[in-house]
Amino acid sequence: MKKQTTKGVFLLLGTGYSLFCLIIMVIIWYSLYQVNMIDQKLSEINFVNSAKRELSFNMEDSVNGRSVAIRDIALYRQGDIQSIESLVATIAKLDSDYANARMKIAQNFGATNMLDAKETSILHRVDSIENNIKPLIEKIVQQKADISDLSLIRPLFAQWVTILNEFMDYEEEKNLSITPLIAHQIDIFQIVLIVSVFFSVVLSIVLGIFIFRIFKVVNETSNSMLEISNGNLIYDIPKQVCTSMLGDIVKMQNDLRSTVANMLGAVDNVTQEIRLVSGFAEATKQAYHKQTSSAQDSQARVMIINEQITTIIDEVKETERNSQKTLDIIKDGQVVIENTAEVINVVNDLANESNNRVSQLQEHSKQTGNAVQLIGDIADQTNLLALNAAIEAARAGEHGRGFAVVSDEVRKLAEKTSQATQQITILVQQVQQQSNDMVQIIEQIVPNANKGIELMKQSSQLLEDIRVQANNSLQNVKEVNSHSQAQQNEAKDISLLITQMVASSNGSLELSKKMNSAILNLEKIISELKSSAESFKLQ
Repeated sequence: MKKQTTKGVFLLLGTGYSLFCLIIMVIIWYSLYQVNMIDQKLSEINFVNSAKRELSFNMEDSVNGRSVAIRDIALYRQGDIQSIESLVATIAKLDSDYANARMKIAQNFGATNMLDAKETSILHRVDSIENNIKPLIEKIVQQKADISDLSLIRPLFAQWVTILNEFMDYEEEKNLSITPLIAHQIDIFQIVLIVSVFFSVVLSIVLGIFIFRIFKVVNETSNSMLEISNGNLIYDIPKQVCTSMLGDIVKMQNDLRSTVANMLGAVDNVTQEIRLVSGFAEATKQAYHKQTSSAQDSQARVMIINEQITTIIDEVKETERNSQKTLDIIKDGQVVIENTAEVINVVNDLANESNNRVSQLQEHSKQTGNAVQLIGDIADQTNLLALNAAIEAARAGEHGRGFAVVSDEVRKLAEKTSQATQQITILVQQVQQQSNDMVQIIEQIVPNANKGIELMKQSSQLLEDIRVQANNSLQNVKEVNSHSQAQQNEAKDISLLITQMVASSNGSLELSKKMNSAILNLEKIISELKSSAESFKLQ
C-alpha cells in the first residue's frame, strides 16, 4: 500500500510536470509557427509583392517615357537632327531599363516559382504587346513611319500601360488580402497565448499546492531522519503522517533498530573471530619465517651439493679421459704383446732350429774329433814309422842317408800333424764344449720361450680382460657422468624450486604482514563501528 502511495505521488508529480512541459513546448512550437507564418506574410508584402510592384512601376515609367519620346520624334520629323538623336538615345536607355526590370522579374520570381497564374498571364500579355510595338518604334525612330503608324502605336502604348497598371493593382490587391490574414493570425495567437498562460498558471497553482503538501511531509521526514541520524531510534514519528512516506521511515526505524542490535552482537562475534584469526595469522607468520629460513638453508645446501656434483663431474670427466687413455694403452699393449709373441715364436723356432743345427754341429764335432783322433793316431804311427825308418836308415849307413832325411821330414811332419791334431782336438773339444753349452742354453731358451709364449698369451688374455673391464669402467664412468649431469640439472631445478619457494614464502610472509595490518585495521574499524553502533538509542 505504501509503495503504491509513493508510486502514485511520483506518478502525479511526473504527470503534472510532463503536462506542464508539454504545454510550454506546444506554446513555444505554436508561437514559433505563428511568428514564422506572420514573417512569411510580411516578407511577401514587404519584399516579394513590393519588389514586383516596384519593377512593374519601372517598366511603366519606361513605357510612358518611350511614348513621350516617340511623340516628340513625330513632332520633330522635319526639325533638328540633334534633338531627334537625343530622343533616340533616350528611347534606347528606356528600352534597356525596361529589359532589366523584366529580366529581374523573370530571374527573381519566375525562376523560383514565385509568380502565380494570373501574374504569369499578365506578363505574357505585356510581352506580347512589347513584341507588337517594337517594330513600330523602330520605324518611327528611323523616320520611316507614316501617319497611320502613329495612329496605330498610340492605343498600343495605352494598352501597354493599362496592363502594367493591372499588374501593379493586382500586387496591391494581394497585399491588401494578406493584411487581414496577418491580423487574424495575430488575434488567434493572442487568444492561444492567453489560454495557454491561464492553463499554465492553474497547473502551476495545483502543482504548488501539491508540492507544498509534499514539502510538509518532507519536512516531517527530514526531522525524523535527523533524529534517526543522531542515533535516536526511539523517536516517536507523528501518527497522522505515518500512512504517507513516513510510514516507510517508521519501518526503516524499526528495521534499523533491529539491524543495529544485530550488528552489535555481530561486532562482538567478529571481534572474537578476528582475534582468533590474528592468532592464526601470527602463527602463520612464524611458520612462514621458519619455512623461509629452512628454504634458505636448503638452498645453501643444495648449492653446496651442486658444487660438489660439479667437482664430481669434473673428476668423472678426468677419470673418463684417463680410462680412455688406459683403454688406448691396453690396446697398444695388446698389439705389443701380440708382436712380442710373434717375435718369441720366431725366436722359439730359431732356437729349435739352432738346437738342431748345434746338435748337428756337435755330431760333426764328434766326427771331426774322431777324424782328428784318427789323424793323431796316424801321425803317431807315422812318427813311429819315421823313427823306425830313421833307425833303419842309420843302420843302412850311407845308403840310407837320403831315406833318413825323408824319414826325418816325415817325422817332423808327423810331429807337426800331431801338434795340429792336438790343437784341432783342443778346438774340437772347445767347440763340443761350447756346443754342449749352447745346447744347454738353447734347451733352457726353448722352455722359457714356450713359457714366455704362454705368459704372453696369459698377458694378452689379461690385457683383454683389463680392456673389457676398462671399457666397462669407461661406460660406467660415462653413465656416472650422465647421471651426475642429470643430478646437477635436478639440483639446479631443486635450487630453482627452492628459490621460487623462498620467493613464495617471502610473498606469503609479506601477505601475512599485510593480513596482520589488515586485521589491525579491521579491529580498528570494528571498534569504531561498535562505538558508532553504541551511539544509537535502542531503549
